Amino acid sequence: MSKTPEAMLLAQQLVAARQARITLDNLDDAILPKSAAEAYAVQQLTLAALGGAGAYKVGPPLDGPSYAPIPAAKVWLNHQDIVCSQFTKVGLELEIAFRFKSEINANHAQSSDAEILEQVAQMMAVVEIVDSRYAKWPQIAKLAQLADLQNNGGLIIGDAVPYAPDFDFVAPDMIFSCGAQTVLAGAGGNPVGDPRHLLIWLVRKLIAQGQTIAPAQVVTTGSYSGCYFAPGADEVVGEIAGIGRVMFNLI
Repeated sequence: MSKTPEAMLLAQQLVAARQARITLDNLDDAILPKSAAEAYAVQQLTLAALGGAGAYKVGPPLDGPSYAPIPAAKVWLNHQDIVCSQFTKVGLELEIAFRFKSEINANHAQSSDAEILEQVAQMMAVVEIVDSRYAKWPQIAKLAQLADLQNNGGLIIGDAVPYAPDFDFVAPDMIFSCGAQTVLAGAGGNPVGDPRHLLIWLVRKLIAQGQTIAPAQVVTTGSYSGCYFAPGADEVVGEIAGIGRVMFNLI
């Protein structure tokens, strides 16, 4: 990936905004990415400054699939207290994530779709926190959002079960609440239908870029609930039938 002066400057500003918990306004259009390759270069520069990836997210916000690493420092386990003030926004999305049996690397470059899915060890209930470093978000270019780790603020990992190929990934039953607000009760839906298509795409994309997915890292594959913006401190509970719960407190 080409790490141009523009990419380095945007990454520096995004990192500084994360650390100061502020949003960026009046950005110079000249430093915003003009292609997905430029946006991914900004991601890698940002990630290097934040200490490496603990997870990945993959979704369809552009004309095709796209992904972003999630900093390891922003990945939490079930039942933890999450401090609201570390985010500028607290968007909540209930999602299904996956973990592989072993490292996914260049040895899997020629694997079929079925062989890639055979490497999946677990599926789990997670909540992604959606946040942005841009003051004008969401009224900002999609490539700029992709550069900003695809609007990621963090990930909370809930219960995990062994991967079940026959699980209903298209319309699973779920309940998602934030305090007294029920965000979803009933069948959830992912914008791409079966999100395992995105999982396979990510494996091929990262291998092509010379990257790997460690067995400790999870891959979350898009919202089943839409995005709910929490107004403040509250208990968040998501439950996906057949997988389990993800629970935490916003404080």
